[in-house]
Amino acid sequence: MSGASWPLTVVAGAGCALAALLLVRRGQHRRTRRLGLPDRSALVDLGRAVKEGRIPEDPVLVEALRRVVRADRAQRRRAWWVWPVLGASALWSAASLWQRHGPVVGVVALVFLLCWFPLLVVLDRRERDRLRRLESRLER
Repeated sequence: MSGASWPLTVVAGAGCALAALLLVRRGQHRRTRRLGLPDRSALVDLGRAVKEGRIPEDPVLVEALRRVVRADRAQRRRAWWVWPVLGASALWSAASLWQRHGPVVGVVALVFLLCWFPLLVVLDRRERDRLRRLESRLER
């Protein structure tokens, strides 16, 4: 849409944001039903408990938290393909920026990629370790 007016760009951006929001809400609703939780707020509360590393007192919530942690770990194991796709798309973007706008922009994009990608790997590893520790605490 190069050359389009800015209101059209704003409307398109709002439409994409709305679509993303609806997809996230739909995924949360499906996950809530799959885990056997009463409503979406229970899933949000359990997600907060996972992030904070706290275990609720209620045995029913503990079992639900155990199911949430297991589902999160299984989802991360199934998403092995994300890293090669993310790396390839980032490299493709850097190469196309290099080709389109010159070597300075391409080198800046590559430097950003070389700083950003390891950070994502470290953050993912930290999240995996946190989920593993929480699952081991829940098994006791």
